[in-house]
Amino acid sequence: MTAGLVTAIVSAITSLIVALGSQYFATRATHSLEKTKERDRITGEYLNPLRLYLEEAYARLSRIEDRLQRGDGICDALLSVESPEAINNLPDDWFTTDGYYLMSSCYLTACLFFHMDQVRSKAPYLPLEQGSDTELVNRLFQISLALGKTGGIYYILQSTLAEAMAGKKGRQVISYRTFCEKFRNPQDLVWFKQLVTFYLAVGHGKKGDRIDQAKVAIIDLLRFLEEHLGGGTAIENRIQNQGKI
Repeated sequence: MTAGLVTAIVSAITSLIVALGSQYFATRATHSLEKTKERDRITGEYLNPLRLYLEEAYARLSRIEDRLQRGDGICDALLSVESPEAINNLPDDWFTTDGYYLMSSCYLTACLFFHMDQVRSKAPYLPLEQGSDTELVNRLFQISLALGKTGGIYYILQSTLAEAMAGKKGRQVISYRTFCEKFRNPQDLVWFKQLVTFYLAVGHGKKGDRIDQAKVAIIDLLRFLEEHLGGGTAIENRIQNQGKI
């Protein structure tokens, strides 16, 4: 075998190795980019909305606790109606005036149930460390448990409320207005009235332990998400900026 032929063979083999190596690393880079895009999509579509409503719920529960303390165990802002059934006979502007605090508290909680349910259904595919999807589901369950004990918003009912809160495309929650309109329909009211019953009891100072447990569970989940996804929750700043909301 001549030296020229040997050189040609070595050159061809080298070129093949370089080409295969380039293709391998290019494929890995493409796969990594696609994985990053998918992780960002799932985070934006499921986890970030969950974090938002966890913060919203925590802020509202904290404000309710503050009102209970200042009201000697009563939160008058939640007591604008005596029963869920009475809502059907009230004028539309009640939902934006006297009934706003009660109904918006119910709405924020129902929105949280919706996003919790969305995350549960996607837990095995979320961009967390291996095994962390189970930890995530366990933390979600602690929130459900805090709000769903006897006389609360029952666990199975929370899932039903989540379904009822889904918009036309199933990924976005219905608006506050659409939520309020459901209380005009007896067939919808039967599924939503436990929310009102719960917050009426809270307004009378009867569910303080549930509020405390829910807040602890929410903070625990927010810290878990912060650990795995980064970004601060700024809970204290949100509460401070809530003012009289």
